[in-house]
Amino acid sequence: MGHKYDPDYAVHPGETVKECMLMYGFTPCGVARRFIEKRLVESTAEEFCEEILEIIVGDRDIESRHVTAFSWSFRTTPSFWENRQKRYDKHLARLPESNRDNPADP
Repeated sequence: MGHKYDPDYAVHPGETVKECMLMYGFTPCGVARRFIEKRLVESTAEEFCEEILEIIVGDRDIESRHVTAFSWSFRTTPSFWENRQKRYDKHLARLPESNRDNPADP
């Protein structure tokens, strides 16, 4: 009989964004600038950069406009990012209230 792994914390998908940026040598503002230059989103580079920074620190969820930017920038599929956000939301909802705002550091 196997054991089910059920951590008492949830890792925000911004951690994955941060890891991908490090892996590719990108900066949040660099990704934003390239994406705006391609006219793939209506925003300023500064606004989009700020959104990416908020995602990286876990203050903002990944939305459809970010899914497109991240899948294009990191050569992944849109469903990868959609699923990261969905899994995070689902796991966060199962956590006790006390672990939601101040999760353990994995």
